[in-house]
Amino acid sequence: MSSDPLPATPETDVDSGLLYDLTHTGTSLAAMASEAHTVIAMRTLGMLGFWPMGVGENTQMIMEKPAAMALAADEALRATLQGLRPDQVLGAALEPIRARTQDNAHRLTRLDIWERN
Repeated sequence: MSSDPLPATPETDVDSGLLYDLTHTGTSLAAMASEAHTVIAMRTLGMLGFWPMGVGENTQMIMEKPAAMALAADEALRATLQGLRPDQVLGAALEPIRARTQDNAHRLTRLDIWERN
């Protein structure tokens, strides 16, 4: 029998803030994807005449993307210049895009839309 002590298990040096940030960024990405899918479905149904949409919805669908992408690029650049981690840069870039998808999904799925048209 050997009397050698058991080897020490290496301690993980994982910051709980990092885990939170990674989880938050991943959750935001998943939510944005879900909202974008909802918006695409509602707008497609609207163009086919199966879902009521506002008069300027088709124009807004085209015009909102360059503005959101410019804001996302600006936020990503700012985060990069501040020396943030890649997940934080992604999170910063995601915020303006997520704001648009969240707003669009909320507006297009409201029940009072049936009363307005």
